[in-house]
Amino acid sequence: MTMMLRNNFKTGHTGAEAKGRRWRRARKTFLFLLCVSVSLWPAAGFPDFTLSLRAQAAPVQHSADRTELHQALLDLTNLWTVMCVAAHPDDEDGATLTLLRRKHGAHTVTLFSTYGEGGQNAIGPELYEELGVIRARETLKAADIQGSQAHFLALRDFGFSKSAEETFRIWDREEALSRMVLKIRKLRPDVIITNHDITSGHGHHQATGRLVEEAFDAAADASRFPEQLIGLSVWQPQRLFVRVNYESGTGSKKLEDTAARTGEIVSIDPNERDAVRGSTYAEQALQALQQHASQGPWPQTIPKEGAPIIRYRLARQSKGVAALPSNTRTFFDRLRLNENYAMPPNPLTIDGRPLTDFVSERVRVLEALIAARKSKLFSVPSTEKDNWRYSRLNPRLTEALVKASGVKASLTSQSSVLVPGTKTTFSLTVSNQGDKEVHIRGAMFTGAGTGMDGLRKINLRGNLSPQKSMSAEIELEIPATARMTVPHAAHLYDDTLFGEAYSVGIMFDIVGERVILPLSAFTRVDVAPAVEIASIIPSPYIFTPANLNQPLSFKVRLVNHQDKPFKGEFGIA
Repeated sequence: MTMMLRNNFKTGHTGAEAKGRRWRRARKTFLFLLCVSVSLWPAAGFPDFTLSLRAQAAPVQHSADRTELHQALLDLTNLWTVMCVAAHPDDEDGATLTLLRRKHGAHTVTLFSTYGEGGQNAIGPELYEELGVIRARETLKAADIQGSQAHFLALRDFGFSKSAEETFRIWDREEALSRMVLKIRKLRPDVIITNHDITSGHGHHQATGRLVEEAFDAAADASRFPEQLIGLSVWQPQRLFVRVNYESGTGSKKLEDTAARTGEIVSIDPNERDAVRGSTYAEQALQALQQHASQGPWPQTIPKEGAPIIRYRLARQSKGVAALPSNTRTFFDRLRLNENYAMPPNPLTIDGRPLTDFVSERVRVLEALIAARKSKLFSVPSTEKDNWRYSRLNPRLTEALVKASGVKASLTSQSSVLVPGTKTTFSLTVSNQGDKEVHIRGAMFTGAGTGMDGLRKINLRGNLSPQKSMSAEIELEIPATARMTVPHAAHLYDDTLFGEAYSVGIMFDIVGERVILPLSAFTRVDVAPAVEIASIIPSPYIFTPANLNQPLSFKVRLVNHQDKPFKGEFGIA
């Protein structure tokens, strides 16, 4: 619903005194200007609760399923984590991230200093925090294509900055460093890469480059930010690489020349073809870049001659790590593992060939993975104190098993938004797109309103034959105290930016194999008031000599999120 609100406030005074009185009256007008009767029909209704189990046909396996299985199997072969640090969304090196994950199976994460809210908007009128919301969502879409996980430091993007010194006057260097160190300690990258050096380009870029260099060692120093070490441990990345001449500056030219002379350069060719996906890594990276639509327009195709070779120089290396081989094509060469950790030789093969060669023979892959699970391939040995690599590989083995089983789950809310104090319904569907019967043992629902401990048991059990599915509907009462997640711009810097998280964990086993596997389904839904003030235009209202004696006019859009009509009054305060 859209309304036009007007109010005349005129006086008979003239001169400075009259202007002052008109200004004071204008301010009073804002404190409580109007009450307007409003009637709104619901945007959507809330269905009654039902719980049902039913068998129905499930879609057959297609190429996307094989691609997902291939990636899950490839992920089991690489122990390393690479973090790409960038100042703003679209500053990440998408081509290198894509190649590292899709070709090598490395675990990749991106870390952004800001949400990019200080830039321009190529697709609409939104600016500042509203633009930050758009760019954050674009970044998640791009990261999904790259195969990386996106994280944010939530430092403020205040627009263009000429230097790192200027940037740190806004960011507070120590606070910014603390946030970056915390992310490094949590995500534990073996290698950090960045497009940003410490002297070139945008001031935010320079500042981010300096933070990376300092955080490289600070994350391993227990005297730095010790308050973070409750439940966490220090972490030392092994190598830091800075992209060569990315900012087109001269400040790091000497360092680049030295790296080239000593052979401490890693070259990445993004024009290699990904046979699994039928495109080059550069083409996939361009597809990811195009997700940053608010910063476009972007090229639609890669040039005929291909994308340029990407070159990185070794900027830092921790003590005890072997020298980088001369002009290598990988960041991982000669990295060290914990002395207590040893990857079993050829742990996942069929007839001496890697499992990725058998993605079209899912039953054989499944049997090999079950055997690996039963042999406790990635179980943590009792002598292993730093067990985080095992902790990371075990979920990857489980993920590969789930992909090979063909069992999938989806969770959707039947309401576009959740209203505190009302009931809503979530729909859960579990399908078996594999070749073997599975037994669903039960499910647990988590999220706001699911109970004191945040869990609710779902009565979902039974055998599920191949190409069949079962479903359940879960009624949930949203707590009256549920925190709002709209308007999104008001939540850019907190953990409700993307809505309230709900998930279902499903336990199942493959009949006859006695291997219990967890399966999860996840969704996010916004929490909004019963009647949302979606927009007020103009906001803010600017008084000028030209409009001071004019009617005060606003365009207001309201949205009714209830399952019944709304009648009430709307006022401006």
